[in-house]
Amino acid sequence: MQFDIVRLSSKGQLVIPYAVRRRLGLQPGTKMALLTDQKTILLKTLPAPELAAFGRMVTNSRKVLKRANSGRNHASD
Repeated sequence: MQFDIVRLSSKGQLVIPYAVRRRLGLQPGTKMALLTDQKTILLKTLPAPELAAFGRMVTNSRKVLKRANSGRNHASD
């Protein structure tokens, strides 16, 4: 674990030191979760969404919708 000191700006912003950003592979736009208790702040990077998983979710949703619509057509017979 590494120790660094950062300063909070008047706008509530802080700068993550370059060496830390480089080591963690942080890029502009990286999303992070901020967890707090009464005395501690923890930043955790959020993984980028997996596009393949999103595609599978869309495909499955379409199948469910198709089955639901199919059931409606048979119910009105």
